[in-house]
Amino acid sequence: GIGIGEISTEISQNSWNMNGVAFFRAREALDIVKKEEKMRMTYIISHDKELDFIINSMYMLMDSIIGEWTISKWESVYAYEKYHNYEQAGKYLEKSRQAISNSCKSAHLEKIKQGEEDIKRLIENYLM
Repeated sequence: GIGIGEISTEISQNSWNMNGVAFFRAREALDIVKKEEKMRMTYIISHDKELDFIINSMYMLMDSIIGEWTISKWESVYAYEKYHNYEQAGKYLEKSRQAISNSCKSAHLEKIKQGEEDIKRLIENYLM
């Protein structure tokens, strides 16, 4: 659950000890994720319901793709994200460079990363 808004308390290790619009919205978003179980993993609430609709639609599509990942794809994506290249990721997982590349491609990693960047840009340009 992602909430966009003000924070009215000091930053704390435990988010439940923090307060403000951002946290109320995040908790509401988390409740929505819990209700919709397998349909969503991510939900955002801000002051702009129309933009929330667009971003949440993007998240739902990305979550659908990620929800189909096998353990092998998760491992390949993790290793690639950690080392930023297929060769090192392959060494880490004791797999070939090509196996890591193929796994990341079939996971649609570049599309997910582009979606994440697009959402970041929308939030920075329209909600901050």
